[in-house]
Amino acid sequence: MGTAAAETENPRKTLPKAINSIVIRILIFYVGALAVIMSVTPWNQISPDASPFVTTFALAGFGLAAAAIQLVVLTSAASSANGGLYSGTRMLFGLSKDGHAPKSFALTDSRGVPRRSVFFTSVFLFAAIPLLFAGDGVVAAFTFVSSMCATMILFTWGSIVVSYIVYRRRYPERHA
Repeated sequence: MGTAAAETENPRKTLPKAINSIVIRILIFYVGALAVIMSVTPWNQISPDASPFVTTFALAGFGLAAAAIQLVVLTSAASSANGGLYSGTRMLFGLSKDGHAPKSFALTDSRGVPRRSVFFTSVFLFAAIPLLFAGDGVVAAFTFVSSMCATMILFTWGSIVVSYIVYRRRYPERHA
């Protein structure tokens, strides 16, 4: 959201509106979906090998809806990959423009597309595909990638906290 917000026409108006809608979306899409699933299938009978949405629709006799859910899940995964490509590219482009990455990643084509940043980010995105074949399947790859992401997020935020503590101790007058 932060990457896209920086490029909106009026982020001071758009960003609070988007943030305020998060709670409602969580209640509707996550809590509401769980309530529907739990009303059809007991929680201890949900198989971890299959999508609970697909299973619920299949049990309810809506085979076409189950297929539609699988299509939505695939579309969502593609959208997530696209979002990762976009944010990774914009991050690399921004770092390059600020002098924190090689300058060649800041170059753009005639339409303003940072092609080198897109290519570099795409290489890393597609480099993850062999993970699907390295383990026992999609679940093992997802578990590995999720664990790595969680570890990196903890490392990143831990580094920010340590940097903040050091900054506050070195420059207490600036912190005030």
